[in-house]
Amino acid sequence: MVTDSPEPKNELLGRMLTSLEFFLKRPVFANEEGKRQISDHLTNGGLVLIRDALQETVAMRMFECLDQFSDWRVFED
Repeated sequence: MVTDSPEPKNELLGRMLTSLEFFLKRPVFANEEGKRQISDHLTNGGLVLIRDALQETVAMRMFECLDQFSDWRVFED
């Protein structure tokens, strides 16, 4: 990985792995207008549902983790 930033590579990698964008499917944020709408909605305290946004392996791990808790309920509209 090439970076022009003086930021140490370990810190850069750590930020990348904790960023939600790293785990999203690429098309999710490809549309600048959609990204702006999501940002505006979240900034105003709203919730956003993006169907099929996560990479499949991440989504399955999240589901398996949440499935272990009895208080978690799947909500589908």
